[in-house]
Amino acid sequence: MLAELQSVFHTLEFEESGWLSAERFERDGERLVLTLRVETGVEREPPQRWRVTCEGVADFKLKYEAATDLDIVDGDYPTLWPYLHYRADLYCVGAPPADADALLGALYRVHQEATGAQLPFGIGLNALNALPHGAGLIASGPAPLIEVYENALRAHGVETSVLAGPLPMRWNGREWVRLPEMLKLLVFGESVVIAESFSVERAG
Repeated sequence: MLAELQSVFHTLEFEESGWLSAERFERDGERLVLTLRVETGVEREPPQRWRVTCEGVADFKLKYEAATDLDIVDGDYPTLWPYLHYRADLYCVGAPPADADALLGALYRVHQEATGAQLPFGIGLNALNALPHGAGLIASGPAPLIEVYENALRAHGVETSVLAGPLPMRWNGREWVRLPEMLKLLVFGESVVIAESFSVERAG
C-alpha cells in the first residue's frame, strides 16, 4: 500500500497544494501506530487518513508539520548508522596546533560528503578542544563515521587510534538486547521512525 500512498504525492494537484503530516500516534511496547493526514490538493476533496504500523521500533522523532513526501528506506543509510554499527572513539596525537582550523574544516567536509547532512555535524565531536592542543579525543560516534574522520586526519599526516565501544542496544522491558541488524527508516519531512518493519494502509 506504500506505492498507493506515494502515487498521491505525484499528482499535479498534490505537487501544487498538497501536504501530509502526522496527526496522532499510539505506542505499545515496540509497536507504534501512526495516523497520517494527507491533503491531496484536490479542491473540495476531504483529507485522507493513512495508518502506518511500525513494528520493532528502535527510535522515533515526530514533528507535527507539513511534509510533501514519505519514503521507507533501508541499507547502509547514514541516519541508521547509530542503530546498526558499534560506537567508537577516535583519538589523535601529533596534530600541529597551527593546523587545527584546517583539520576541523577537513572533518566538516568529509562529514558532509559521507552523510549528506543526515547526521548533524558536531554530535559527539570534541575536535574543537583536542586539535588546538595537538592530541586527545576527536570524536565519538558510529563506526562508519569515525572511519571517515580517521581517514581525513591521516591524509593530513595526523596519527590516530580508535577504541571500539558497544554495539547498539535497547531495553526490552526486562533487559538490554542487541538491536536487529536489519532496520528500516520511515521519513517524511523532519519526522523519522526507525523500526524493523512498516505496513501502510488507508484508514479513511
